[in-house]
Amino acid sequence: MKNAPSCVIADDHPLMREILRMRLEQAGIEVVGEARDGNDAVRLVDQLHPQLALLDLTMPGITGIEAIANITLLEGSTRTIMYAAGVSAQDVQLALDAGASGYLDKSSAMEMLEMAIQTVLAGGSFIDPTVARALLDPPPFSITAREMQVLGLMTDGLQNKQIAQQTALSIETVKSHVSSLLIKLNAHSRTGAVTTAMRHRIVS
Repeated sequence: MKNAPSCVIADDHPLMREILRMRLEQAGIEVVGEARDGNDAVRLVDQLHPQLALLDLTMPGITGIEAIANITLLEGSTRTIMYAAGVSAQDVQLALDAGASGYLDKSSAMEMLEMAIQTVLAGGSFIDPTVARALLDPPPFSITAREMQVLGLMTDGLQNKQIAQQTALSIETVKSHVSSLLIKLNAHSRTGAVTTAMRHRIVS
């Protein structure tokens, strides 16, 4: 597909990836990579630099929200859309806070997917009307992309010095992010913050 917009899709179900590929190709999008987990999605985006990445919310490894946060931190201009089964105000807000440009329910019609892709590739943001209703309730958390990255490393058991080395941040900056996370997650310890994050599916 010459000059067709490029896209990486991420979903742990092979059938869903096949359906997504067909729907995207019908919309004039070239699928240049398929990932079955969040880590693979980030790797493919970093390697292929697609214009768009369409990610499932729940996948093995890191979640779709964590993957979007990591993609947001990469050099490049890849736009991201969360494509999830079921909707909650928390998931929608977390995805947007992580850097997603769009959020769609998997039950959305083909026309809605095409509209979302066109809007996001044009530099705009798109929220499925059925998803937008979930935003009427105030979000319980508002975690930035950098905080999401630090939280993911905390979940892996890394301490501040190790996180600083992994992220190229100063230890003081890491400590600031950790303190902010404790406040936002209403936790009294790193373990408590990670536990709360896992319970709310912010990380896995």
